[in-house]
Amino acid sequence: MASAKDIKKRIKGIKNIQQITRAMEMVAGAKLRRAQTLAESAKSYAEKIQSLMQNLGSAIATIEHPLLVKREEKNVALIVITSDRGLCGAYNANLFKKVQAYFSENQGKKISLFCVGKKGNDFFKQRNYDIQYYSPSDNKIMTLDKVNELVGKLIKEYSLTSFDKILIIFSKFVSVMNQLPTERPLLPVEKIEEKKSRQVDYIFEPGPESLLEKLFPKYLENQLYNAIVESYASELAARLVSMKNATKSAGEMMDSLTLSYNKARQAGITKEILEIISGAEALKG
Repeated sequence: MASAKDIKKRIKGIKNIQQITRAMEMVAGAKLRRAQTLAESAKSYAEKIQSLMQNLGSAIATIEHPLLVKREEKNVALIVITSDRGLCGAYNANLFKKVQAYFSENQGKKISLFCVGKKGNDFFKQRNYDIQYYSPSDNKIMTLDKVNELVGKLIKEYSLTSFDKILIIFSKFVSVMNQLPTERPLLPVEKIEEKKSRQVDYIFEPGPESLLEKLFPKYLENQLYNAIVESYASELAARLVSMKNATKSAGEMMDSLTLSYNKARQAGITKEILEIISGAEALKG
């Protein structure tokens, strides 16, 4: 059995860890609230873009655009959005499983990875996956400039037929307790059905082709940015829950060690009393 002194040292160490996990829990909670606000703002913009695409529905159906062309899926690109740091439970591990499952289900295809986040890049690099692009998130949401740069690169690669399909794999924010690894198609652009309730025939100036040439990149940038924002919120939620559980476990461990410390201390006191009594009895004899 450990001595009372050793147990006391362990209690002190666990108490320090508990203070750190509690602080990280509070920081994650504050950042999560800001991320949720940002996600709501991004969602409003996405709805407007979606509405505009729906208004162009009939025009899109008649236009032959490189980003609308569906080809046989021989070369696929996966944009994998992970975190830069750990301490967020199974957040990254679930995304890795999702990517590996996609590889298992599509063994006849050449699959390349575009990694956003250090954890994903490190994991797949160690296992010799084909990584075409890497950008750390710097523990925050990827900037719009970087998003635009990545989308521009993807549009160019798709137009040159380097890839036949491009997907985003990210963690969808469902709730603080639930984050769902999700697969979302990015290219080719899915043809959006025109609003059935639309009563107005729009006159496009310039023509639909010129408008779509500018609108498609914005639409794709928005799709990717939304996935990044949701991933960031999911990461913070996972870290919040993980640190909360760690704080609770530290408290339970301290309670257990405190009980052990009291027992060890009591045993020491009892031993000292017995030694005194034995010494007194020996002196009498």
